[in-house]
Amino acid sequence: SRSHEKLRRMIVTAEVAGSLVLICGALLLFKSLFNIQAVNTGVQLDNIITMSVELPLAAYPTPERATQFFRGVNQRLQATPRIEEASVTSDPPLLRVKDGEAMLNMAFDKSMDVRYKRVGPEYFRTVGISIVSGRGFGAQDGIRAPKVVIVNQALAAKLTTVFGFDNP
Repeated sequence: SRSHEKLRRMIVTAEVAGSLVLICGALLLFKSLFNIQAVNTGVQLDNIITMSVELPLAAYPTPERATQFFRGVNQRLQATPRIEEASVTSDPPLLRVKDGEAMLNMAFDKSMDVRYKRVGPEYFRTVGISIVSGRGFGAQDGIRAPKVVIVNQALAAKLTTVFGFDNP
């Protein structure tokens, strides 16, 4: 009947329109993925292998024991032929950092949330990140030493804006 024919044409038209929308969306997605891969992050990820290690709390009850374990693994990896660099980190490069805490400055009565990752002294060299100002981590920065922080340029700008630091 005519009403069925009209309904059938409307359904086919809707299906074609939906298909075109999906095709356009897929093309935009692929273009965005291609553009994201072309972004220079400043991090060298070619020929990098990552692995995750969860230490049992019973065997490594103190931070000192865990640090000794990771130092030993790192030294063995660096001594391995064909491994150019090795380092440890709490989060792999370019993945969302899980750890965070509030940074508080009592003098300004202000605070801001920051995210951080724990890294070994060789981390920046391993992933090709250069230190712009100040120094990197070293062997002197152990558990019992005063705390040391390396900030990226975005956080340095934020610290200057929020807390008024001349040189974070």
